[in-house]
Amino acid sequence: MKNIITIALCLVISLSTIKAQNVRFPPAGVIEFEKSINMYALLKKAADKSTENYLREAYDNYRKNNPQFKLLQSTLTFSNDKTLFTPIAPAENPRGFFSDPMSEQNSTVYNDLANGLLTAQ
Repeated sequence: MKNIITIALCLVISLSTIKAQNVRFPPAGVIEFEKSINMYALLKKAADKSTENYLREAYDNYRKNNPQFKLLQSTLTFSNDKTLFTPIAPAENPRGFFSDPMSEQNSTVYNDLANGLLTAQ
């Protein structure tokens, strides 16, 4: 009986000292995002679907003159009940014929959570 009481007492003491993680949600801040896109794979997929020969040539030319990965950057600024997501324009403007929504980041999104207002441009 003493063993059970001792074990129970030890458990109660050890559990009382254990605390959950201190969760802290900041009321305002800025988060920076980076997204990389494998342009070689994206272009190859488009070139393989097409029966046109010029797309295969354009794909080969793109591989010779451009990097494999395209880096997109954006920021999310938030404060209490408002958020603003904005893409950062790339430092270099890539030249090329290929324009696909998957390889671009065009949307600026403002969200007012208190009023239920969402504006995307």
